[in-house]
Amino acid sequence: MRRHEAKSLCLVRAVFEKVVQAPDPRVPITAVLMWARHFAAQHPNDIWLARWIPLLEGALDGGDADLERLYEVMLDPSAHGIDMRQSSPWAGVLTVRERTAVLLDFQKRWAHDHGRTSA
Repeated sequence: MRRHEAKSLCLVRAVFEKVVQAPDPRVPITAVLMWARHFAAQHPNDIWLARWIPLLEGALDGGDADLERLYEVMLDPSAHGIDMRQSSPWAGVLTVRERTAVLLDFQKRWAHDHGRTSA
């Protein structure tokens, strides 16, 4: 996995943790769905964002299996998961402080794992 792909996965893992630890995961998912619908209307050619919308809707309207399917796609390390994260609707879930902490930790781990002193 390339650096930017690993970084994207690292960020979405942090989002995943925040969502599943929420008292009701459907609350942040609802906010993400509202953002995704709005952004998709402005960018109708964004096929990856368009694919998130039914997953988000299913997680809200369906049962636990639909929620698990959303989580699987979020954390999918395959080429499909990488493609989906290229138009991730999850950007607003983490605060700036949370996002910065995740990115700093990623930078340290990447540098350590790849034998570099800086990322």
